[in-house]
Amino acid sequence: MDLDVVAGGAAGLEDSVDAILRDDPIGAYPHMDALSREDYRARVETWAARARRDRAQTARIALELAQQAGQRHGLADRRAHIGYYLTDAGLAEFAARLGARLNWRERLRLRSTSSLVLAYCAVVYSLCAAFGIVSVRMFEIALPWYGQALLAAATALYANYIVQSWINLHLPQLLLPRRMPRMDFSAGIPDSAKTLVAVPCLLTSVEGADKLARTLERLYLANRDAGVGYALLSDFIDAPSQHRDDDEALLQAACAQISILNARYGGGFVLLHRPRRWNASENLWIGWERKRGKVEELNAYLLGGPSPFQTAHGDLAKVAGTRYVVVLDEDNDELTAGAVAELAAAIAHPLNHATTGADGRQVEAGYVVLQPRATIALSQDAAPSRLELMIHAMVEIETSKDFRADKPAVHIDQ
Repeated sequence: MDLDVVAGGAAGLEDSVDAILRDDPIGAYPHMDALSREDYRARVETWAARARRDRAQTARIALELAQQAGQRHGLADRRAHIGYYLTDAGLAEFAARLGARLNWRERLRLRSTSSLVLAYCAVVYSLCAAFGIVSVRMFEIALPWYGQALLAAATALYANYIVQSWINLHLPQLLLPRRMPRMDFSAGIPDSAKTLVAVPCLLTSVEGADKLARTLERLYLANRDAGVGYALLSDFIDAPSQHRDDDEALLQAACAQISILNARYGGGFVLLHRPRRWNASENLWIGWERKRGKVEELNAYLLGGPSPFQTAHGDLAKVAGTRYVVVLDEDNDELTAGAVAELAAAIAHPLNHATTGADGRQVEAGYVVLQPRATIALSQDAAPSRLELMIHAMVEIETSKDFRADKPAVHIDQ
């Protein structure tokens, strides 16, 4: 009976905290996924214990800070989100209101990126220099002082990779990586976060066009519930002239494959093809800046720039209004099920999407690019090799327990 009362009281406290957080001025908290909401509630509980306050009171303080920021800066500002004070740059202000102190990890996270990079480089170079000097002195090598200095420098240079690897191995265990908060897109990606999966490629042959279509199809089948578009960003191969005799046949074959996919699955597939341009440095007609250029011109086009494409074929409605682009190599067709929605849900969160400065160019907070960890996939139809097992063991060693226990945005087979 007493256990039932305790359990009921704990559930009631959690419900009261959740109800307070749901009043988030920016309106994001109710639409976040379950793990992100649970993380926010856990942080409220932790801070309540550290400040010796009631959990509901702690949540209300975070809410008040967000409401005040919303009144000062507008509800479109990330500071109007309650999570800004629980997990982000507003943590110091939140702790001050609670009368609590930040620990060393939290103070470190609040430092500027430039200062953290400077500190990282200073530690690496200091350890390398110490290793070089100690090594030369330990072995008492009979060389003049300048010879010993050169040998110490060479030894330090040799030790650089080892020291960096050692530091990188222990940093995740020291700083405890955190799960990025994200929205709940389990029912599909909304129009406000419209996403396009783009595959930069070259049209080399009719058989190659068929293979590219199969790649798009496999990507779609793994993420068909996301409701996103799938596009081939294609160029012709480099040539001494702007046009080749087989160009039109290759383009028609690619368009035919896109039409087949749209007929089979009811739309969602697009071919965006660029013409060759003269490159004086290579003395050839090529696709401008190749892969990087394709992605850059696609982004400029989505932002309202002129179309760089010679041919745009397929379900073009899936391209219009796109906000996020997932770029995959043409040989990568093993996208984890649900990964597209997970990535869109992460970058669409108000603490993650990019916030620029007054010039509209400098990113002051959030992210422009999310790059999930990519490793070799373990064999699905055969026993994994020793090399594959070793690589995955290294992933386990490099990543802290707290981070591995969480569900990643994209699993290690991506």
